[in-house]
Amino acid sequence: MFHDACALLGEIALAAGTRPEALADAAVEALRDNGCGQYDGLIAILTPALGAEGLAHLKVRIEALAATSVPVPPKGEWEAVGYVSGGATYAHQMEERARQSLARMALKDIADAMGDVDAFIAQYDPATRKVPKIDAQIAVRLLAAGRAGDALGFLERAEFRDRAWVPEEWQAAGLDVLEGLGRSDEAQVFRLECFHRSLAADHLRAYLKRLADFDDVEAEEQAMAHAIAYPEPLSALHFLIHRPALGRAAQLVQHRFDELDGDRYEILTPAAEAVFRRAKRTPLAG
Repeated sequence: MFHDACALLGEIALAAGTRPEALADAAVEALRDNGCGQYDGLIAILTPALGAEGLAHLKVRIEALAATSVPVPPKGEWEAVGYVSGGATYAHQMEERARQSLARMALKDIADAMGDVDAFIAQYDPATRKVPKIDAQIAVRLLAAGRAGDALGFLERAEFRDRAWVPEEWQAAGLDVLEGLGRSDEAQVFRLECFHRSLAADHLRAYLKRLADFDDVEAEEQAMAHAIAYPEPLSALHFLIHRPALGRAAQLVQHRFDELDGDRYEILTPAAEAVFRRAKRTPLAG
């Protein structure tokens, strides 16, 4: 309810004709009292009413907040508000963390509202920019700003703990950037890599759609064979059921029965029901 109300504040501000600077000041106070997240997304909501003048004033206010640390009281006046493995957490420390978080989030939202990609990037330190999900957010913004080459550079610098698991956001950004650079052949290769890695049905559909007539039939057969041999049989079963390729799903169960975890009823039950319904209608084939 509160989020729905917040979403209407932009229209209300426009209808009320609130002065941009006054609206920016009110936004700062609201964001400082956002303990339940009721004002999440407020800057984007107010952007049409704020305009360039209001956004500039809001940025000055938030930058001033970012530069002003919470005062540390005398040691004897520290108020413990929680305990962790390292000891007590004090009220002024919590307030300081909240201040830093508010400033970072607000400055990122302001950068987006102003279309300032470099200001958005500046809110992350160099190491954090290499985190795949953050890296993907940066790449998407650079691509939208017409800087596809810079976007590709960021994606190439991403660091992964495990290449077996690559965030979908990073894969999607990579495909968009390659297409944006006109490197469609490389994008096709990457789509197939993404499917092989995670059995993502969307990537397979997009890959097959771009193939010439009849080539897609052979490619789909190869994809089904890859799915049956996929290292995680339950993931493969889930993919095959929703493809749907029920004959292949039955084949997987028959050949890899001892690898299936019988406790995973959320996958096995709908799979069994789907195969059973198909078997009643017609004999299972490939």
